[in-house]
Amino acid sequence: MTVYFYTLQKHICRKIAYMLEDAGNTCCVYTEKSLFYEAVANMKKAPDLLLLDYLVFNHDTFNVYRYLEEINRMIPLLFYNDPLPSPETRVRYWQMMLSLYYSDTSINLTLYTPLLGLLAQIIGSDTVLPYLSLLQPPRPYTACGEETTAQHRRDLLIHTEEQLFTAKHHRSTQHALYKILQENGEKPVSISELHRRLEEKNIFLQTSTIYAELSRLRSYIRKKEVHEIDICRTRTGYSLFAADGC
Repeated sequence: MTVYFYTLQKHICRKIAYMLEDAGNTCCVYTEKSLFYEAVANMKKAPDLLLLDYLVFNHDTFNVYRYLEEINRMIPLLFYNDPLPSPETRVRYWQMMLSLYYSDTSINLTLYTPLLGLLAQIIGSDTVLPYLSLLQPPRPYTACGEETTAQHRRDLLIHTEEQLFTAKHHRSTQHALYKILQENGEKPVSISELHRRLEEKNIFLQTSTIYAELSRLRSYIRKKEVHEIDICRTRTGYSLFAADGC
């Protein structure tokens, strides 16, 4: 497969690229934003995967997925140093992100499994991991050893809710947003739907405030470090990711 990197860490990414190429892939590493955007916008044959440095983008003010859609370049994209997934859940998390953003395209996502497995192995290796800039270290995770069920996921999110929100948070906007996302399972909730369901709870907010509260909720979840849970932004809305499986 052909992989393009855009990174602030050119040396370690070149090492990752060399290791991917040893397995038969073709890689190109960009360190200049303008050159990367120009290549993506004008290339005749798109790469199979874009791997971006998480530290390059502020995801709440610039949605790179939406940008690619706007310029009609629906190229599968992942953040190679996303701070969310633990080593045990990294491939599953990447697969989920690809499925969320590209399931309605002609891209065959099953073809990416070997590459993602190799990439996860490289990133987790002793020769690479210590040199990657991550926003936070991977949190402890113990694989369950059995197939995850929807009920298990619901139980996990309810338990996490009890850890996140004490009595004083019971009627907070962030708690209300968490409840809505939790009740929706893995299905994304659009901003307009969040707006409507908040009003049903007698919480009246402007759209910009809802975006801000979602950002604060995501930061709060990460600060509390409870389980492998995060808020994922997709083209159609927001959903809760729970790495509760194997």
